[in-house]
Amino acid sequence: MRYTYEVNPRPPELGGGWRLRLLDRGEEVGGGVFPAGQGTPQEVAEWWNGQNEAEHAWWVEWVQHKHGIDNATPAEVHAIYLRNVAYHEASDEGDDWLDSRPKD
Repeated sequence: MRYTYEVNPRPPELGGGWRLRLLDRGEEVGGGVFPAGQGTPQEVAEWWNGQNEAEHAWWVEWVQHKHGIDNATPAEVHAIYLRNVAYHEASDEGDDWLDSRPKD
């Protein structure tokens, strides 16, 4: 394929999240950074309190299954949620870029 993209994790010391690389024949022609953030205690509380018990249970189980964290705190769950949001934003931008490229 002529056009592709990669979404790669960024090191925590650079803010975590994801780096999007837009590629034309394997050469980087653009991209971006999608930090995940941690959320303030107020943002975590608002996010957590905006969900019902079934949603809480789903998130905690998902974090345990996908990330191996037993008895995750709301802050840990929220951080992983933000990381997933950032990943999907990067991936969506990569998909949009691919859709805008000429079809060979």
